[in-house]
Amino acid sequence: KSFTNYLIDNKESGNYHYIQTDRYGFTNIDDEWDKNIVEALVLGDSFLRPGGNNDNISTYLKKLISENKKLKRDRKKGSIIQLGSSGGTLHEYALVKEYMNNKKVKNLILFYFESNDLTNLQNELKDPILKKYFEQEKFIQNLIYKQHIVDNMYDNYEIVKLIRNNAANGAFAKKTTSQRIKERYKFEWSRFVKLYALRKLIIEPKENKPIDEFKILLKKFKKLTKNNNTNFYFVYVPEINRYLKNFELNGASKYYKDVIKILKDLEISTIDLNKELYLKASNPLKYFPLESFGHATINTNIAVSKIIYDRIYNNE
Repeated sequence: KSFTNYLIDNKESGNYHYIQTDRYGFTNIDDEWDKNIVEALVLGDSFLRPGGNNDNISTYLKKLISENKKLKRDRKKGSIIQLGSSGGTLHEYALVKEYMNNKKVKNLILFYFESNDLTNLQNELKDPILKKYFEQEKFIQNLIYKQHIVDNMYDNYEIVKLIRNNAANGAFAKKTTSQRIKERYKFEWSRFVKLYALRKLIIEPKENKPIDEFKILLKKFKKLTKNNNTNFYFVYVPEINRYLKNFELNGASKYYKDVIKILKDLEISTIDLNKELYLKASNPLKYFPLESFGHATINTNIAVSKIIYDRIYNNE
């Protein structure tokens, strides 16, 4: 929902803080939308949001750009917008079409998480609306002009109503903030292990992933960016299983070579974090919270932002 405060939890680090969404429900400073030129558009899932809008990748890109005098002058003309949201590559393609239709975007940075983005695409291709974005080049819903409808749908969403009702009238309302956080985010290792095993059986099915459709989708991204004179960068994000002993890769992660080959064949500029960050470290696990499962840490975001900055602005 637009212009709304949310309590954001980073369970891996124990951080809890509020963020305010912008006019379209994303986690940007709202006046970034007032500029017609977008210096960088960042797309991806929760990998982009370990700490809300205060220490995400977009924030660190802004800091690096502000340290460059020439880019700092250009920055006054252009914005950095992050459309981090749950979903896969098709969902992110739809977001670009919906929210960047009237903007001049200099650089588009697409984050791809190997563990689930192909699986997400598999599910997205079954969604009747998302499928239209895939099959119909000119399909668009003009969501950027319908935020009042989005907000109304959010307010009338049954799960949201239930949470609000419990918070206002239930025992939950009588507890302190500390008690609420402890109860809501209590972590049980035995349950985690069981759910992980179940996830391997259910969420990561053994059938083939839609690698051919993924290639078609990347062609669409390339065509869209080329037509708008936008530089397109693909950031490959590996899962932790690559660096843990006695852990198998998730089904989608086994397509690593296939994805890299597609990117090479399509001549898409690729930032492979597996090679350019994790494998260069003596201990790749340091880029994960407590060297275990979870989202990227703040230090990871700083390192990734530097790699992206160097690739775009220093041609490294």
